Amino acid sequence: MDRKLKASELKLEARRLLAGKYGTSAGMLVVVFLLSILGSVAIFFPLIPAIFGAGVTGRVNEGWIFGGLAVFFLMTLLITMVGYVVTAGICRFFYNICTGQAYEIGDLLYGFKNKWWRFVGLGFLYAAVNLAAGIPGAVVEAAANLHPWASWLQVLSALFTLLHFAVTFVLYLFFGQAIYVLVESREEKVFAALGESVRLMRGNKLRYIYLSLSFTGVYVLTFLSFGIGYLWALPYIYTTYILFYLDLKR
Repeated sequence: MDRKLKASELKLEARRLLAGKYGTSAGMLVVVFLLSILGSVAIFFPLIPAIFGAGVTGRVNEGWIFGGLAVFFLMTLLITMVGYVVTAGICRFFYNICTGQAYEIGDLLYGFKNKWWRFVGLGFLYAAVNLAAGIPGAVVEAAANLHPWASWLQVLSALFTLLHFAVTFVLYLFFGQAIYVLVESREEKVFAALGESVRLMRGNKLRYIYLSLSFTGVYVLTFLSFGIGYLWALPYIYTTYILFYLDLKR
């Protein structure tokens, strides 16, 4: 049985593979950043009437808040699904680097050109679970804003936020490799990819957690650089995770 690579070995290999390729990687991520800004505007636009109305009248309109939240959740679901098609392109870009294939910024369109509905389906499943886990906390938070004197609502909101984080973490711990399976195989179906992810992660969850925690310093440095460091950090992180996936398959 082949020895699995350590986190330090995966990261060293990622740096080796990215040598001389950071320019193209950064250019691709700038395009993604601009697209994400448009997506964020689309998501938060429904909340503007509630915020603007409260600012003008000095009163909080419950109908505006809950109506805005409903549209907000629907827009989040839609943008997340489209975002997964773009994420497939990002993964393909770095997958090509990891496997020695030709790579280009045009790889961003990979998801749209290769049975895009698979990535939409995967994104829908992830988003649906995330939204289901996040709705209770959002409702309690809205109630806490309407009734600021009820301190117990703030405590309950914090607990629901922790629960949402836990659900998201477990979701990616078991099913996080599914997108790489779909990117690698054009014929793979969504539920088959999810099952393959569960199989690959069997006995490797602690490795994944350790690898994820090992990037803490990188995240701190990128935060201190006001986000500019992400142009360097994200290619490094993506490449390392794809190398981890390829190592799982050995």
